[in-house]
Amino acid sequence: MTTPALILVVLAVVLVTAVWLSWTAGRLDRMHVRCEGAAAALDAALAERRALAVEVAAHPSTDAASAVLLLDAATAGRSFQHESDLSAVLRAVRPDAPADGLWDAIAEAGRRVRLARRIHNDLVATTLALRSRHRVRWFRLAGHALPPPMIAFDDRTDDADPGPTRAPGRDR
Repeated sequence: MTTPALILVVLAVVLVTAVWLSWTAGRLDRMHVRCEGAAAALDAALAERRALAVEVAAHPSTDAASAVLLLDAATAGRSFQHESDLSAVLRAVRPDAPADGLWDAIAEAGRRVRLARRIHNDLVATTLALRSRHRVRWFRLAGHALPPPMIAFDDRTDDADPGPTRAPGRDR
């Protein structure tokens, strides 16, 4: 092989590798953006569930003890431990819930929370899998972005719902 042909082959390999790495970096960036969007959707679903819990607590048919428990759990904070506590209170208070459709709204909000959390954790698992590839680590394609966290808390609102049957991201 002559020198000009060898130079062209090397340049072609470098160009293909650069395009491949650029595509991977762009994909990783899009995955991070999707994780942020999924986290925002989960936060919105949790806020809706908290607002509905406050509404149930303020309803005239809710007894005083249940109202206090619901208000404490719904306004305690925005950590995932507090969300687990709210889920437990919602399961405990359900038999005393008002009959005008608020409990149906809370059940629907709980389904949206579970779905949003599962979507978020699936996206995070995919992003972490991409970040763990050799080419991403060797060429530092993730930049300074922190790895997105998996979110785990008890999001069941009734005892009939068993919740997830697998650990998030473990089936890949």
